[in-house]
Parts: sequence; C-alpha cells; structure tokens
Amino acid sequence: MTRIAGTCALGMAPRWAFWLAGLAAWTACLLTPYPVEVGDAVLPARATFPTAKALHVSAYAVLCGLSAWLHRRGRLRWLLPALLVLHGGGTEFLQQFVPRRSGCWSDVGLDCCGIGLGLALTWRRWRCGR
Repeated sequence: MTRIAGTCALGMAPRWAFWLAGLAAWTACLLTPYPVEVGDAVLPARATFPTAKALHVSAYAVLCGLSAWLHRRGRLRWLLPALLVLHGGGTEFLQQFVPRRSGCWSDVGLDCCGIGLGLALTWRRWRCGR
C-alpha cells in the first residue's frame, strides 16, 4: 500500500464505510420503535430513561470521535461535527412521526454534549487537522 501524507491511501475507504455504517445504524435505532420495545422488555422501569439518555451522549461522542479518524483537513473537518448536530436535530424531528417515539429538544442538547465530548477526547486530531 502506498502512503500519502502519512495516511495509507487504501485505508480511507474502509474508514468512511465504517463511519457511515455507524451513522446508519444509529439513525435506524432512532427512527424505529424497536429499541424502545427492547428497552421496556429488558430494563427495569427506572433504568429506561437514564439508559436512553446515556445512549444519546455516548453514540454521538463515538461518532464524533470516529470523525477525527477520517483525516479531513482545513475547514472541511468541521463539517462532520456540524453534520452530526444537524443529524441529531433531524432525527428528533422525525421521531414525532414514529410510533412509541417522541422528538425532544433536550435530546438534541444531549447529542451536542456527546459531540462536545467526542471533540474533547480527540482534540489533538481536530486541532492539528490530521
């Protein structure tokens, strides 16, 4: 494999595929009633709410952290966290049309907290634009 600017040239396509698959999986979880049904069946009633909110934060933290792994340079690297913010708002809007789901602005805030956490944990990669 050839190397271009310290990155394996063939290594970017699998990284993008992995990131897009993660985003698609999270989108599917947010826009179907199945995760709510599983949570109700498996978790105790008092654990359902905090678990759902922790999932919001951690999923967006992981997606944002993986975004740093995609090696976007310059101003374009900030499009991915911005896309994640829009994704959070868009999925919350669409959840109002999904049975057993409801859109909530506080979840968008939690999504943004997760994005901020992902940025903080991978800040060196974001700051340098590597």
